[in-house]
Amino acid sequence: MKAKGLVLVVLVAAVVLGITACSSMASAAETSGMTPEQTVESFYGWYISIAGYDPEADVVRNPLQDGSYAESELVSAGLVERIDAIVASFDGMGGYDPLICAQDIPQSVTVGEAEIEGGAALVPVTTSFEGHSFSVRLVQVGGEWQIDEVLCGSGS
Repeated sequence: MKAKGLVLVVLVAAVVLGITACSSMASAAETSGMTPEQTVESFYGWYISIAGYDPEADVVRNPLQDGSYAESELVSAGLVERIDAIVASFDGMGGYDPLICAQDIPQSVTVGEAEIEGGAALVPVTTSFEGHSFSVRLVQVGGEWQIDEVLCGSGS
């Protein structure tokens, strides 16, 4: 009887480990092998989708202000440091969102075709704001594309 119980415990543990491994692989597959354009689309799609008023929590969410953008695997550590320094320089006095080069969050973004050179890429982005665009520079880190710089203004 003890042997059957031990076999059952081992079998249950194996199933739980298998489910956990599949779940981890699924989340890794979400970013694995993405093109620079897909990386930019994924990050900004998420960024825009969580920004704004959340009626359930009765709060206005902003991934720049709450720092949640820094947890994204699609953003380089260097960019996080630079963005944090920019935001700290505002000293409580307004400012802008350096990830979207605007004060307000647009309703949508359109990602253009990447120019890839070696381990770097430049992706043009236009927003739902009339005449508003910027470029996103990406670098490969561990074989994956990460956003490393947002170029406001001329977009180049």
